[in-house]
Amino acid sequence: MGIKGFGIICSEGQPFEQILDFLQPFMERPNIKIEFLRIENTPIPELSVDTLASLPIRHLILRNNTLSHFKVLSSSSTEFSITSTLIDNVEQLEIQNNEIENILDCPALTLFTNLQSLSLAGNKITEILDNTFAYFNSRKMLQQLDLSENLLSDTSINSKAFLGLEFLQKLFLDKNQLNKLPTKAIAKLSDSLQELFASANQIDSLEPGDIPPLPRLKSLGLDVNQISQLNSNIFTSIPSLCISFANSLLRLDLSHCKINYLNNCFSPISRLQFINLRGNKIKFISNELFGGENSKLEFLVSIDLGQNQIEKVDNFAFAGLPQLQSVDLSYNQLETFDPNTFRGTFLQSENTANVQILDLTGNPINCSPNRTDWIFSLRGKVRILGRF
Repeated sequence: MGIKGFGIICSEGQPFEQILDFLQPFMERPNIKIEFLRIENTPIPELSVDTLASLPIRHLILRNNTLSHFKVLSSSSTEFSITSTLIDNVEQLEIQNNEIENILDCPALTLFTNLQSLSLAGNKITEILDNTFAYFNSRKMLQQLDLSENLLSDTSINSKAFLGLEFLQKLFLDKNQLNKLPTKAIAKLSDSLQELFASANQIDSLEPGDIPPLPRLKSLGLDVNQISQLNSNIFTSIPSLCISFANSLLRLDLSHCKINYLNNCFSPISRLQFINLRGNKIKFISNELFGGENSKLEFLVSIDLGQNQIEKVDNFAFAGLPQLQSVDLSYNQLETFDPNTFRGTFLQSENTANVQILDLTGNPINCSPNRTDWIFSLRGKVRILGRF
């Protein structure tokens, strides 16, 4: 039976030399497996990978260390084994909330051979140059890259920035300075990317061609941006994009933007299961957006439209959605629904005990006898939330 590794946390701001003294016995016993090492709140302006070369760590976390350079050799070293314990064992590396301005100032990153997840979130990175990752030994191992909370703009991420990351599945660009998605750079990840997140940026529009063809994409997060409208052809303007989204995209998050109008833009994403439009400025839901008698979004499970300004929902607006489990319309301005608003929706499988949710909390629902026909048209085990 194998022995599971353990973790070491150094978070009291001790001098780095003191931490190294503490780690010395572990460096001398490489058979001891360390699940993770977390060093935080300790000033380490420069770190050389040879300093920790003998540590058998799977997950290395360097947080809030004023680190700006991650070098290969320290000034006192003359040679470094390319097969060190550290660079062969680390699978997850987090260098967060530090002072890195350029990834090229961290040449040690290229050495790791088994790196599957790299986080450089919360630094001061201003640009990603062409071929930045092309010389990483782990470029074909890396599955997750987090560049959130930096100073990146769409023009500072060069078109070949992600070249070589052939198996990258998750890319985080949240909390940067993007005015639009870096389309050309992201397009280089079309064979592998499954999750793309660019929330809390300055994206103010989505035009045809802004989202590159990503045939494996399952989750797209564009929440907390400045988007006010979605072009009706946003998901269909590129033929291959239409096909790819229809076959893959399951989750779409456009919450807390400034969207005030939606037309029939989601129908090409026929396998969509979860859509979040919470916290926008939407006033009207047409019967072409999600449902309708000929709805193509038959796999939708959850729709969140809470905290908008919705006053009117078309008849059949949520019709023809047999898999739907949750509709959140809380905190809008709705008074009633037409009788066929939910026709053919909330269909309850004989083999499930799930209760579907219709959240109407915070709406001025009119419960007069002549305004409640829609309630009796609901099928399945629907729980209506709210006070009427």
